[in-house]
Amino acid sequence: MGCVQDKNQQQVLVYENSMGEHFSTVSGKDIQNIQVVVMGVTQENEQRIFAYDALTQKFKALLVPQGMTIWNYSCLVHLSNREIFITGGLSSSASEISSQAYIYDSINNRAIRLPNMICPRYTHISIFHKGKLYAIGGRDYGDDDDSAIRSQCERFNFFIHKWEKISKLNIPRCTGFSFIYKDSLYVCGGLTGKMHRSRAIERYDESNDRWVLLDFKLSRGLECGSLFSAAHFLPPTQAKDKFIIVGGNTEEGSQDTMYIYSMSDKTVLGGPSMNQKRVLQKAIAYSNKVHIFGGSETDGVEVYDQSANNWKEDKLQTFSLFVSPQDIDLFSYSQPPVTIPDEIPLSSKINQSHVQQQNQSNITQGVQNGVIQYNINVEKVNEEDENSNGKILSSNDLKKSNLKGEDKKFHIETELSPIAKSLIKEDLIVEKSYLFGTDIDPFILEIDFLNAKIEKKSVPLQIRLFQYQSAVAVKEKNLILLMGGVHDGMNKTVNYTYTLDVEKFVGKRTENMIVGAYAFATLAIYPYVYAIGGKQSTDLSQSNSTYPVILNSTQRFNLETMKWEKLPNLNVKRVSAMVTNFSNKIYVFGGFKGDMEQVRPNEIEVYNQHSPAKDSKGQPIWEVISVKFPIGLEGAPLLKVNLLNQERPDIILFGGRTSSGEIKYISKLSLEIDQTQSEKQTENEEEEEQNDEEPQLSLKLDKLNQMIQSRCLHKVIQPYKNFVLVLGGQFEPYVECVDISKNYTSAALSQVPHIDLMAKTLSSFIKKLKDHTLKQCSFTYF
Repeated sequence: MGCVQDKNQQQVLVYENSMGEHFSTVSGKDIQNIQVVVMGVTQENEQRIFAYDALTQKFKALLVPQGMTIWNYSCLVHLSNREIFITGGLSSSASEISSQAYIYDSINNRAIRLPNMICPRYTHISIFHKGKLYAIGGRDYGDDDDSAIRSQCERFNFFIHKWEKISKLNIPRCTGFSFIYKDSLYVCGGLTGKMHRSRAIERYDESNDRWVLLDFKLSRGLECGSLFSAAHFLPPTQAKDKFIIVGGNTEEGSQDTMYIYSMSDKTVLGGPSMNQKRVLQKAIAYSNKVHIFGGSETDGVEVYDQSANNWKEDKLQTFSLFVSPQDIDLFSYSQPPVTIPDEIPLSSKINQSHVQQQNQSNITQGVQNGVIQYNINVEKVNEEDENSNGKILSSNDLKKSNLKGEDKKFHIETELSPIAKSLIKEDLIVEKSYLFGTDIDPFILEIDFLNAKIEKKSVPLQIRLFQYQSAVAVKEKNLILLMGGVHDGMNKTVNYTYTLDVEKFVGKRTENMIVGAYAFATLAIYPYVYAIGGKQSTDLSQSNSTYPVILNSTQRFNLETMKWEKLPNLNVKRVSAMVTNFSNKIYVFGGFKGDMEQVRPNEIEVYNQHSPAKDSKGQPIWEVISVKFPIGLEGAPLLKVNLLNQERPDIILFGGRTSSGEIKYISKLSLEIDQTQSEKQTENEEEEEQNDEEPQLSLKLDKLNQMIQSRCLHKVIQPYKNFVLVLGGQFEPYVECVDISKNYTSAALSQVPHIDLMAKTLSSFIKKLKDHTLKQCSFTYF
């Protein structure tokens, strides 16, 4: 066995088997294998090998070569289209861990035994890089703890025909991932301890023989999935520096997710989900298609087609002729080293430049006959191109912009003249809004109302998104505060706090919340952001109850000190409550009191900084006032609307949920303070503190109109003076426009083309989300 150079100066590895036969393969080239080899031992203790051909989409059985022992949970690394490195594994009885290593020729059905590894291991990470075969981490005997999961690493040096130790990982891990980027070896993910999957990414510094932790991590701890170069999923102009992880296992269980990571931008973006949740699945990628099977209760094959940007399941092609779905999870499959492209191919650069030149000559803009002209045909915005790579563009828009399939992306934009912008800006109230995805579907949707632009952005890996996280825009600092939330599975509440600089689009983690929560009410009164009530998921290890805990805690984040401050508790526990500030006081009403009670409280509580009522620490307390809220209501978004330049804006409630279910009413909440009582209040703060009598508040709730759909936990925004957009809150991905000037009349389409375009585009986007209701997504605006 040895390593020589061919005429093209590429490394050629030459092997000799026990019969004296030689075979060789070229290393260092991208491997475009079209066959995945699967091997393992069944529950009946039968050694099996079979292969799946991606071109024919057929399974076939292979013979076990003489002299080769097959194990479960081995690592199989493609060296070429026929040769496969095999290392380690576990016996079918789980009583023996292998240190064996082979080179297997799947075409000629023969094998060569290599020297044993230094450490026996299984479920490890293996990759071939720079003429060396690496065995990284894995498992030893024992349970899911640090002692059983290995950090030891070694590599087989073909020049000296010997395994050699290299530096240990910083984090022990098994069932993780590996890839090559800019000629360096990386590992990420994997199981690192009992019920813990790592988010950390490590790079091997070969010159100094050490593993280096990167300054960013995966968005979720994940193991037993499939990692690919983005070149199989995205056009060449978009695949640079990106890798993709599909399926796998998290603390919340098996996943059907697809995550697109950028090494250069340090971001993540969710992609289309598989049809099945899968763990320990088998996969093969070639050209612009990816095939996946196993890892679920079904035995069909899922195929990702880049041109359609979706997964299609073929239940006719199955592996169950050879092994059962239960057996295949134990089997190992062959994978080539994954190399992340760090350059755009020259041919793609030339094509991209040509497209940009064509685009510049096809822009229509300006105002003609008093009508704003767009380069998107509003009437056709709902027509989705099957080849649009999952991004929403109208067929008319594609025709005008001359975009080819590989250059399409989720980006709706209208080109407006300065005159058109000035006409819009007169009525503009909100310039930009942001819709945030979740941990299972990470994205940030930026909606630019001034420029009629909607763009789906990747999430900076300095922040993490969760279900029912709260987002609050802070205009004074041009940032968004992201707080709390709960993991997928609703079993782990978080107290993390992040800031997102919307100009630089950079995230930063800051001080944790004092009490972790989700679905709490928020209110921004600079320099504070208040977090009121909410829920905590139940820790089943400490409680038999499956109901979440409803909170009465309140806290606020100080944007000047960047610290959380604890406030006195509410008198009534509540989640999904409504909150507003009125006459320099904070009012909280509605919400849900608890799953057991099924009660929506009608008590109204007020927080007054200058109240004489204090707790033992001298802080003002929350006081229940005598006025009651007319109905039990939760999850109703609240807007302050000022249509006629009143002294005080109207407080408008949209929908929500009552004891009868979700409602569609649009109601006006009128709050008034008894002037005779108000006049008795002194302007002097010291005298005010001595005044025990609180002015009498009167409250009235009037129904103005109704939305087309009943909704709860939806999002509302007033981008322009006369119009409100209503998003989500029910299962149909339908966006409504509410015309304020016509007594809050709701219609499917507005008479204003600008609003019409945004509403239709948002509806199309929401339709593609995992959570069509948007209930678990956070939303804010500037």
